[in-house]
Amino acid sequence: MYQFSELRRELGIDQAELAERLGMTQAGISKLERSSDPKLSTLRKLIEGLGGTLTLHAEIAGRTIRLAHGSAA
Repeated sequence: MYQFSELRRELGIDQAELAERLGMTQAGISKLERSSDPKLSTLRKLIEGLGGTLTLHAEIAGRTIRLAHGSAA
């Protein structure tokens, strides 16, 4: 399982650049990366700032189920 900061560094993006993309401060990005329980909306925003898409899956009784959040499918 990735820590968000590891993923960001692997992609070659520093905190200042990500902060600029998201209209935040570098200190704000740092705080979010240290959060032990970020909101789903926060994770979505961070992943989109890295150029990705957040998808959520649940594994229940041997089945993998893709969960939708809001209007996304």
